[in-house]
Amino acid sequence: MRFSSKIEKERHEPWAAHYLNYALLKRKQHDIEDVQDKPGHEHVFEARKHIFQGELDSQIQQMLVFYASKSDEIFNSVKELENEINHEENTTLQDEELPDAEKVDLITSLIEKLQDQGRRIVHLTRFVSLNMQGIRKILKKYAKHQGTMEPQKGYLALEIEHPHEGHKFMQGTFLPESLSKELNDLLEHKQLVTATQIIKTSYSELRRYRAELVLHSQPDLGNLESLDGNSETIEAIFDEMDSTEVHARRNAGLVHSKTFADKLAGLFNPPPEDEAAVATPLGLYLNCASAGLYMANYQLVIPTVSKFLQHMGVDQSAAGLVIGCCDIASIPVTVAYSVWTNYSYKSPVICSAIACILGNIIYSASYDFRSLTMLFAARLATGLGSARAVNRRYIADFVSKKDRTKASGAFVSANAVGMALGPLLALPLGKFPDLHFHGWTFNGLTMASYIMAIIWASLLFFTIFFFEEPLKHGPRMSDIEEAQKKAGRAKDEQRRAQRTGEGSASAQQPLLNGDADVEQGGGQERSSEETRMLRRSLSWRPESAGPSDSKKPKKQPSTLKGIMSSTIPPTLATVLTLWVSQVVRQAYVDGLPAFTETLYGWQPGAVGILLTIWGFSTLPVNWVVGKLSSKVPDRVLITGAIIACGAGCVGLAMGGYPIWLYLLGGFLAYVGSLVLEGASMSMMSKVIHPSLAKGTFNAGLLATESGTTGRLCGNLLESGVSKATHASDPDNIVKFAVTCYAAVGVLLTLVQLLVFGIWRRLKGGGLEPSSAPDLGSIFTVSGSAWNGNWESIVLLTIVRLLSDGIWRRLKGNLELALLAP
Repeated sequence: MRFSSKIEKERHEPWAAHYLNYALLKRKQHDIEDVQDKPGHEHVFEARKHIFQGELDSQIQQMLVFYASKSDEIFNSVKELENEINHEENTTLQDEELPDAEKVDLITSLIEKLQDQGRRIVHLTRFVSLNMQGIRKILKKYAKHQGTMEPQKGYLALEIEHPHEGHKFMQGTFLPESLSKELNDLLEHKQLVTATQIIKTSYSELRRYRAELVLHSQPDLGNLESLDGNSETIEAIFDEMDSTEVHARRNAGLVHSKTFADKLAGLFNPPPEDEAAVATPLGLYLNCASAGLYMANYQLVIPTVSKFLQHMGVDQSAAGLVIGCCDIASIPVTVAYSVWTNYSYKSPVICSAIACILGNIIYSASYDFRSLTMLFAARLATGLGSARAVNRRYIADFVSKKDRTKASGAFVSANAVGMALGPLLALPLGKFPDLHFHGWTFNGLTMASYIMAIIWASLLFFTIFFFEEPLKHGPRMSDIEEAQKKAGRAKDEQRRAQRTGEGSASAQQPLLNGDADVEQGGGQERSSEETRMLRRSLSWRPESAGPSDSKKPKKQPSTLKGIMSSTIPPTLATVLTLWVSQVVRQAYVDGLPAFTETLYGWQPGAVGILLTIWGFSTLPVNWVVGKLSSKVPDRVLITGAIIACGAGCVGLAMGGYPIWLYLLGGFLAYVGSLVLEGASMSMMSKVIHPSLAKGTFNAGLLATESGTTGRLCGNLLESGVSKATHASDPDNIVKFAVTCYAAVGVLLTLVQLLVFGIWRRLKGGGLEPSSAPDLGSIFTVSGSAWNGNWESIVLLTIVRLLSDGIWRRLKGNLELALLAP
């Protein structure tokens, strides 16, 4: 059935004018196709695209206004009915002089009102479901044929998700960002969920009153038949309410807004409700400062670690181990801090600051003691100060939607600035004179750590006295929602059990007690037919009763199998691309002293300047990746970034000469790793299973751990190769370069092969065409057919040149991957 026909068939006719006009939008989309490839019609093409977007925006806005009006109306009506029922229960139904028959009639009337409200809820949840389906389907068609519109600053952006494959794409609109609240209200439809619970609770109370009246007054069988029909009707409405709400939640959950900054910051769960958004400006500043200071502390020692080790009489090949000690401690403590946030956010930040203060002091003290053990202990202590998972989760759980983008940008910027400013301290301190005070040395190698200890002490002071613990305002909204879902599932399961006889023991007891009372009062037993009908009026159904109970439940597909086949392979791929991006970057950064000091005679200050330049490049590179992510599929960005990193490794493997080639290789490796990290974070947000979007062990923690593990592996790789090749000797620097960066190149190749192997599942931003041309005819495709898809042409050229080798075995996947981004 065509979707336009489905809307016409399933819509609530009195509301027909307020549904999405899918047929009209489809006609306008066809109007765009008519002029899309015609020469000289570029202006008409752009004009029709704007007409389509304007019509879609207008219909979305109209739909949101109508939904808000009806939702408020239904919710208020249900609340009024709840008050009326409570009033009748406390007055009329307690009146002993009123005949039971009139009470039964009153209850029947109230139940009929509940039925009417239930039907209205069904109509509105179906309204939500159909409209969200329509928006998703029309935008999917539009993206497939015309591409997506880039999100504009200040306007609402929609992220559309495929219902089965996890693929997402972003579509910009010209709707104001202020409508995001109305859209979220529709997507979550909490008023309807609350109204549904009120109706079910009210019906349960009325049914209890009715059961008592029926059991004690012994109504005639005709009245019992009427009551039985009444019960079955509202039970059917309950089933329909549950079913339509599930469909509405599923369809609405495929349409939501998200910014690239959220993805880059590792924020995968939706922002909290306004009442749960208790983050303060100072709390946000302190968390961003904590994240930035840790990255500064991590990078701080890189320019000077070689000279530090020389002072101790230790080979500079240990530099990677010294730097990597932070990662060794950071991996387990990140998990511990994430668990700690279930009870406190303030305490982990305080603990991390104390650890970094101690780490910096011990680091400088190890210079005077000439102790490698103290040096390792200092870096381990600094690693215990990695609270970035806490900082990230604070933003995710407590920053409101309107401030989410700014907070995400601040978090990313703080990390970038920290990475840049940490090494920069080596420049002004490079000529710091050697001062001695009571046996302690203050010079260019130790002062940086003392300064960082003072900065951390300032952060500790403000955190202790001014950081407001967010959990004191109550549990996180995510925890509340999870508790509500569990309670709702328990209630639904209990009701189903009562109806199917699974809870027959508990349901049978009041019936037996009632029968006993009647026997004692009247001295006669009910007939089996009357008992059967009483049981039906109480919605008590034995296993053999009713046609619905004779049906065996359908076998449900294995959830684990579904997750394994759909989400784990692409999630693993994004984790590995994140991991390898850090391996590349850290192997390059750790190897800088071996080249710059050994070959070029650079001082630590010069190395610090170079690292600062690379660090500050993070901000513009992330901005470019954010722009490209709305136009270029993430999997293509990942492939391009891996190629750039590989080209950089080739330049680095040349052994440092000529110097311009070494610097160019370093630039490609560093910037390529940044692009790879950003694209991988974006892809992870699109393929990650929803169960990992929030909670303690969430996708943000997964991203943090994969990055930390990557840095550790890069450090260990550089240190091991340096030790094996004796890189401190200028004659062996070429051997070190070839071995180290060839190993990194092999890792990049393996990860890229994995990406190609699951290319079908990495549908991040692009839609699969219905067919793909053969690889042998790729160079005969006209320019108009490619629609400017230059990245596919470049990648196809590379595949063509290498197709005689091992790539031939991957031909099928490569054709699909490169022809259908």
